[in-house]
Amino acid sequence: MKRKLFIAFLAGLVISVLALFGAACTGGFGNTTLSAPTNLTYDGTTLRWDAVENADRYTVSINGGSEYTVTLPSYSFIAPDSGEFTATVTAGSSSGQYEESSPAVMSFAELAPVAEINVAEGGELSWDAVANATAYLIRIDGEEQPLRPRRSADWSPAGTAFRFAP
Repeated sequence: MKRKLFIAFLAGLVISVLALFGAACTGGFGNTTLSAPTNLTYDGTTLRWDAVENADRYTVSINGGSEYTVTLPSYSFIAPDSGEFTATVTAGSSSGQYEESSPAVMSFAELAPVAEINVAEGGELSWDAVANATAYLIRIDGEEQPLRPRRSADWSPAGTAFRFAP
């Protein structure tokens, strides 16, 4: 009787150890979910986002269409003619140690152009705010101007005027 109990106990122990070992080897034990991609931006040709730690691939979909896998935190494409689209990016890992991230979803819309730029004596540029704009790029004679004023007084409160030092 003792021998049968010992064999049953030993068999249960072996099965438990094998189950734990198998789960650990296949990545089914203690996996960590990757962080979702952040800071999605689009510059007219390339969608970019911050790299996710431990991710070695990203799945990208535009407007819920086909999914594309890339290994760098960027995806090049031309936006639809409307200029509006929704991008979905998910981080993944082929190591088996990490679960796929939740998707990062961002909608983009083409902004209206700045309607009129005024130049005042003393070097101040000003313009009417564009709906949904969060920043402005200033180019003079084709060269991008750094928007790093020396004093906070050089920027208007709405961010629609900039004073250049003479």
